[in-house]
Amino acid sequence: MQRMQAFLWTLFDTVISPEFEEAAFQMFLTIFREAVGQARSEDIATTPLLAISKELDGFKAKGKLTTGLSMESIWNFARPLTASSNKRLEAVLQLQQFAKDFDNIVWRIKAPLLELVDLRKAIIQALSLAITEDLTVEPLLAVRLLL
Repeated sequence: MQRMQAFLWTLFDTVISPEFEEAAFQMFLTIFREAVGQARSEDIATTPLLAISKELDGFKAKGKLTTGLSMESIWNFARPLTASSNKRLEAVLQLQQFAKDFDNIVWRIKAPLLELVDLRKAIIQALSLAITEDLTVEPLLAVRLLL
């Protein structure tokens, strides 16, 4: 597994290199696929390798990187979550402003550190939920009045 990890770091270094070459990248993909196949035949734990291999499958065809055809795979893997409605966006914006206000005054608040940490965690959880669900944020924002 350490050899595979070293190989993946070499692949990463190749991809981010200013002298990136498509042929070298395709060679790395071929070697990786063969190594995954060999690991499977030797009954080595391959779950992480299969996941990586699946993600790299989007780069099979020559030229996909230079034509932008693989950008969708990269985008789908790395894109941030976004609010899907105006209501959710408004909740996110309100919570972001609340988080900024909280950060500005947190060190002036005379409260136990653990309570401040819990409040910060609640804000982070609320932000995550506000993106994916219709969340009523007013109760949390009411804390602002207490600060």
